[in-house]
Formats: sequence, C-alpha cells, structure tokens
Amino acid sequence: MTTFFSSGGRAALCFPSGGSWFQGYFICASSRAQLGLMGEEIPVDDCVACPDGGYQEYRLTVLHFALDKEVQLIVRKTGGDLCQLDGDTVRFQCSLLLTDDKAAEAIEKYFPSIAERVDHDVSLLQECTVCFGDMDITNLVFPA
Repeated sequence: MTTFFSSGGRAALCFPSGGSWFQGYFICASSRAQLGLMGEEIPVDDCVACPDGGYQEYRLTVLHFALDKEVQLIVRKTGGDLCQLDGDTVRFQCSLLLTDDKAAEAIEKYFPSIAERVDHDVSLLQECTVCFGDMDITNLVFPA
C-alpha cells in the first residue's frame, strides 16, 4: 500500500459536451509525479441535481503512472464550467477556462487521445471545455 500526498500542483481537465465524463492529469509541484485522472458521472438524487450542470458527482479514477496503480474515489463538481472538484482526498480549483477554438487547440496539444477519438473534428472539439487550475491531493492510498 502506498499513500500519495501532494502539497499542491497543477491539473488540466477536459470535459466533453454533455459532462458525463472527463479526462485529465495532475503534476505534483514538489515531486513532479504525474497522475492520470478519469471521471465518470454518477447519477444524483433529483433534489440536488442541477439541470445546468451546477452540481454533479463523479467516480474519479486516479492512475499513478510510476507505480502502475490506480484508485477510485468520489468527487463533487460545482461551479458549472468554471468548476471546482471536492472529495475526501482531492481538491481542484479552476483558474483558466478554455472554450471554442482555444479549447480545441488545448485538446490537440494536451489531450491527443480525445482529439484522435473524434478524428480531430474541430467542431466537436470546440464543444468541449478545458480547465486548468490548482489541485491538492492528501492521503490518497494506492493498493499494494
């Protein structure tokens, strides 16, 4: 069992239109460790759901590339496009939001697998939202 702790770092997240999933990565400021992020939306009770995406919950898979390990946890997304993610061990605050042409350019550069999935169709990439911001990860336990 390995416990990951970061006093901070930068993350990039890509939310395709519809918001049912997202992909991203995190680079730890102190160790330069890189983690992959994959979120899949979890249905929430109608009383807390927001039709405009103001509150969503995701099952977040965190992949530690150097350890070849992954762990899943639940995070809450608030703030619409200029989002925040909060969970027991993960916090993200968006400081730069890209849409339209800027989002398409960022996806081609930072998320090539997403661009390839849609055959680099700029009109589809323009529908995505890309968020850059600060992320903290504390006491994230990867299995042995």
